[in-house]
Amino acid sequence: MHIQDNRELIYVHCKTKDFGNLILEGNSCLISEKKHHNVAYTYDKIIDIMGKTYKNVILMDIENLTANVFCILSGVISRGGKLLIISGYRLKEMHKLNYKIYINFSGTEKYFFKRFFKMFAERCKTFFINEVNEINNLINLENNIIKENTNATNLVELSSVIKGINKINYERNEILMKMLLTQSQICAYESIITKLHKNVLITSERGCGKTYLLGVLTTYFILTNYNKIALVNANDVLLGIIKQNLDKLNVKYLVCKDKIKIFDFIEKEINFNSGEIYIVDEAASLPVYKIKDFLKNKSIFATTEEGYEGTSRSFTHKIIKNSKIMIYKLNENIRYNKNDALSVFLNTCFLFNAKIKNITEIKNNFTFEALNKKDLFENEELLNEVYALLSNEHYRNSPDELLFILDNSLTNICVLKDDLNIVGVIVYAIEVNTNDNNKSGNLIKNLMQEKYFDSSFINKTGIRILRIVIHPQLRRKGLGKIILNKFLELSDQNNSEYIGVSFGLTYELLNFWQKNSFYPLYLCKERCTTTGENTIIMLYKIKYDIFIAEFMNNLYFSFRNLNSIIILQLIQPFKNDLIRQKVNFNDFEKRKINNFLLNSSDPNIVIDFIPRIAEFSLFHDNNGLLEQLLLVKVGLLRYNYREFCEEINLPQKYLISVVNFILRNALN
Repeated sequence: MHIQDNRELIYVHCKTKDFGNLILEGNSCLISEKKHHNVAYTYDKIIDIMGKTYKNVILMDIENLTANVFCILSGVISRGGKLLIISGYRLKEMHKLNYKIYINFSGTEKYFFKRFFKMFAERCKTFFINEVNEINNLINLENNIIKENTNATNLVELSSVIKGINKINYERNEILMKMLLTQSQICAYESIITKLHKNVLITSERGCGKTYLLGVLTTYFILTNYNKIALVNANDVLLGIIKQNLDKLNVKYLVCKDKIKIFDFIEKEINFNSGEIYIVDEAASLPVYKIKDFLKNKSIFATTEEGYEGTSRSFTHKIIKNSKIMIYKLNENIRYNKNDALSVFLNTCFLFNAKIKNITEIKNNFTFEALNKKDLFENEELLNEVYALLSNEHYRNSPDELLFILDNSLTNICVLKDDLNIVGVIVYAIEVNTNDNNKSGNLIKNLMQEKYFDSSFINKTGIRILRIVIHPQLRRKGLGKIILNKFLELSDQNNSEYIGVSFGLTYELLNFWQKNSFYPLYLCKERCTTTGENTIIMLYKIKYDIFIAEFMNNLYFSFRNLNSIIILQLIQPFKNDLIRQKVNFNDFEKRKINNFLLNSSDPNIVIDFIPRIAEFSLFHDNNGLLEQLLLVKVGLLRYNYREFCEEINLPQKYLISVVNFILRNALN
């Protein structure tokens, strides 16, 4: 079987600007602002194209283009296919268009699209046509390079080997292995089904068949001894692969919504509900807390190393590094040549392969420097170095974030250098006084006015820190404090009237910002869908007492998911506001407590007193860390003792002494 090898980038300058009459031929689809064609997708519903494959993808109405959209579309083009941009403007004019993503930006220079189309022009073929339907002639042009495809397997041809299905598992397994497309898939498959690791991660670049391998593995588990298999993040492609495999194995099944019930064997259900094994596709796109839950069970993850779904680097950095997980990497591309024009363009333009410099020691010769957008636009090496640090730290980077950094004039970057190496990066946004109704970017101003009814911030100019990143090899050396102090000095010189920071709440980050005189202003009640963390906003040297009252009132209803150590750390700066009169007990209650202290070993007898003690005596002078944590977990959040012990890994035998200590303090 011969196929075209490389995918192509094509730019088409069309004299006619009315594209409504375009009629497509072949396996092609159209992307436009409005749906002009039956095989068409609109920009606002581009998510619908994910999981599908087309030979050619044609982009019109380019003003709607974003970095995310371009990356998603690139992922659906098959080997030897074409991505075509068709426009009434010349290629050298494309960066000047009024892109809709800039509506909420301020004073943009459009550096991202200048860079995007400059790189696009270096790798694309350019054509001029008079009528829009002439584009079909370009679609049907064959690539000059024709190459035998030794990796891909036509699954239809496998029907001749599907015989003797209802015999032993060995024969079924042989059939499943013949369905695999590459040697790296076969090696991973054999190892996973024989070594039976509790947690497995399959990773690769795009197009190496991770989802296909998951489909074959799921089919294997269906035919063995798993009664409940939970598919997480499954798209139509994964479900289609499973159904196709079951058809080839002559296994009867019934599809009901997302469930597949097998009739020839034990009834099995494929859905997300207390599964025996979890199959998780594109794991980096899920919140951290969900991934951690899956790690408690037998689970197989797959994730793309670099792309619009998320980054495997960050996935590994945030989660896998602390887990005993077996990692398999697929390195044979079945969708397209690794070095085709589109692949090279994606990796170069969107910095998917940006590498962090290896720095093992520092000379303490620090300089602090504010970068402007022109510096980043003109110096590709500098942009790579900065973005590599940011993408390594952030859980899931979106290609649109590169656009945001380059083109939003109110978003700026400062770096800490040691000699010539960048060892730290700060990204921050300027919150300015605006005379219109555009509230975009003024997060703290809007919060103060709309939530706390404080209009004093409206006419102030402030700064909100978005990210602070230290080189991963140089952490815990005090560089975070150094770069922050230099940034605060710069902000003071620029007469900033307030300085804030927003981040996903973790104990380590909260502790860092509190040590540097930042106080909590607002904590979001809903967890972020990306990281699974509650977003917190803090202000530098501004202690807003309304926060603690609202936080404590909402603690049971909205923040029970928080770790009690984080809660204790969060309210520590306000402990003087929480110290109240001593707890009052009536005579019966005193007798009950004293009787427990003398005779009982069951703390549940006095658990009803813990909430009252927590409300009045959380920060009693004699209460240590263990006592305070128990009062938070059991007294304020209303969890039971077992859940408290599990959270802090406290052996049950020590629980009684902690409860006794709390009760004696409360009585005395």
